[in-house]
Amino acid sequence: SANYFESIRNLHAGKRGFIIGNGPSLKMKDLDRLQGEVSIASNLIYLAFGKTGWRPTYVTVVDNLVWEKLASDAHRYYRAVVIQDTLDPERAKCVTYQFKSLGRAISVDGRVAFSSNAAEGLYGGSTVTYTNLQLARHLGLNPVYLIGCDHYYSEPRDAKEMQAIENGSCNHFSSE
Repeated sequence: SANYFESIRNLHAGKRGFIIGNGPSLKMKDLDRLQGEVSIASNLIYLAFGKTGWRPTYVTVVDNLVWEKLASDAHRYYRAVVIQDTLDPERAKCVTYQFKSLGRAISVDGRVAFSSNAAEGLYGGSTVTYTNLQLARHLGLNPVYLIGCDHYYSEPRDAKEMQAIENGSCNHFSSE
């Protein structure tokens, strides 16, 4: 995987790029407009594929629970998936490229840790979008636009950390 990440370093230098979130604001007509653009999406974005001809250039997964759900079927939707080294690539029947997890991004001297070299590793945050921003930097994308990246979640008032939220919540672009 290190060779792969070295081979794509600055591959898209100076080109605009799009990071696609999975939030409820994501609209299929927006994805249709991105055909031919460099884009980074994540997780279960394949749920949009039946409604748009757009396909992401790169797909990432960093969450173990998502990987458990997706890995065995990933080959049906993706040619390759970029995953964190804490995930088992053997679970997928498609090509996987693992990046080294540098741990959770922390603030040092008022600056949050951020990697622009995926060959050396990427930091985690509270969202896969943070990983995708670092990957975009590694690819040389500039400018980078965020689409479907919502910063709120519908959850019960009594929700606890690491507790699953009921499926009825409107936190995702797809109800599937």
